[in-house]
Amino acid sequence: MAFRDFTDRFRGAVAAALQQQVAQDIDRRICMLLEASITLWERDNWNRFNDEEDNCTVQVYHWCKVAVRNDSRLRFLEPRFQWVDVTEGMLAGDESVKSAKRPDLRIEIGGGEVGRSLECKRLARTGGWCRAYVYQGLTRFVLENYGHGEPVGYMIGYMHADTFAELVNKINKQILSHPGMGSMDQLMLLRENRTSSWSRSCHTCVSDQVIQVDHLMVKLG
Repeated sequence: MAFRDFTDRFRGAVAAALQQQVAQDIDRRICMLLEASITLWERDNWNRFNDEEDNCTVQVYHWCKVAVRNDSRLRFLEPRFQWVDVTEGMLAGDESVKSAKRPDLRIEIGGGEVGRSLECKRLARTGGWCRAYVYQGLTRFVLENYGHGEPVGYMIGYMHADTFAELVNKINKQILSHPGMGSMDQLMLLRENRTSSWSRSCHTCVSDQVIQVDHLMVKLG
């Protein structure tokens, strides 16, 4: 019995140490997780119920869960699709996400003491999507304390046309027009491939805290 108690305590200590290591490296691992989820989703031919952002985001959530199971480096990350009771039909793309409250996507470590919030939007140069990306998306981090004081936040943009550079330029024009933002809040395109790109923006929030927002844009098929 004493040996079993010692073994349980030892395993618990090791798990806690590994969890702490992941927490210190959370943003690199979140980028790995999101990129893995996009790769898996593409292999599933971008299956989704329709192009509405919640129905795209539930697929990101689904494939993040699969990626966590597949890769031991990601095992302490816990994707959460908040405010929605996710069904098998939603995950399969056969059922629409319906919620009285707009769902939020978070990725956390263990019990949620460390985590990151994600904001997801549709993107296109026309139709007001880039304006919504800034005024209804990025604004949540900069002016509304979305992310609860965390130093890094994430945005995912679901695009169906245009180039990444064109969309970043259009988003930056909307940032310049926003009364609460300016040139220092603009996105910088970091890297891109055939289906996705990463950009970054840095902001001083209303609380005077600095937040970095990493933007993943995904070209859906």
